[in-house]
Amino acid sequence: MNNMNNNMNNIRRPKRPSGWFQGAPLAKFLCFLTCASYLVLKNGLTELIALDLQDLVEHSEYYRLFIYHLAFGSTGETIMGMAVLAPLLKRFEREFGSKDLAAFLQKSLILATIFQCFFLSDTYLATGPYPTIGSTMYLYNKYTPRLYPKFVSVLGFDFSEKAITYFFAAQVILSQGFYSIIPFTSGYIAGFLATSPITPIGKWNPIPQFVYKLGQSIGMATGLADLSSTPAFVVNQGMNNRSMGLGGMNRRGTIARNSSGDTAQQQAPPQQAPPQQVFEAAPPTPEAIEQLTAMGFERDAVVRALSQADNNIEHAANRLLTG
Repeated sequence: MNNMNNNMNNIRRPKRPSGWFQGAPLAKFLCFLTCASYLVLKNGLTELIALDLQDLVEHSEYYRLFIYHLAFGSTGETIMGMAVLAPLLKRFEREFGSKDLAAFLQKSLILATIFQCFFLSDTYLATGPYPTIGSTMYLYNKYTPRLYPKFVSVLGFDFSEKAITYFFAAQVILSQGFYSIIPFTSGYIAGFLATSPITPIGKWNPIPQFVYKLGQSIGMATGLADLSSTPAFVVNQGMNNRSMGLGGMNRRGTIARNSSGDTAQQQAPPQQAPPQQVFEAAPPTPEAIEQLTAMGFERDAVVRALSQADNNIEHAANRLLTG
């Protein structure tokens, strides 16, 4: 009787809807920081944080190296930049976890800042998180599969669904011409080096452990910790995919490291469940096979990947891309 009452209470209790940033507290914090910084510096004050040769060398204003990426220079850049950056940060934080993404972004930013120093002149480079857009666009370009190669056709040319993200990113990258292309390109190259498993940079973590603990404390105080749980569909997606090996970064739900440095499976303790009827998976559909073979994969490998991924095209594409 008590079990029945508990079940009835669970049915009647409304479930709390998950927010857009659920599972991505770092992404929410970075987006809020960028927007807040722009509101503070929007009235022509972004020149106080921009990078240029004279202020760095002659005036020794080295603080600019640490804050130039905080705010965009205009309202249009902020809107378009957030439209590109927010979904990418949320996506990759859900897949790799806050800790790994924070290390990746920090490495990329350090490298991109060094690269930009070679292009400094008397004219300010564009302010804002252009290096972060560049590094996350590298992840998007390399590790996000094209699910629909013929999503849209323009003048006889076929484009995938990824073209939408590339289009909006191009609006931001070209907003200030050469002075915004340089920070973006620096970030893109830095993203490649930060994920390279064959260089020391790929395995280097520039963030001390106490910074992570401080971030957890701030998250608990500000409520960002409530966003740390990843929605179930994202966790399941990560557990169906293998590690991508991004310089030590793993998809969430595959392999994690505990406090002693050992690896452990991120799985809930086994629970007894009533026996369920087992159904055989349906064979891959011709449409799914055609989509993946159009991406350049062999038919046998496509059929095998679809069978292993329960005919989920995205999961199968990830399996094919990661070998």
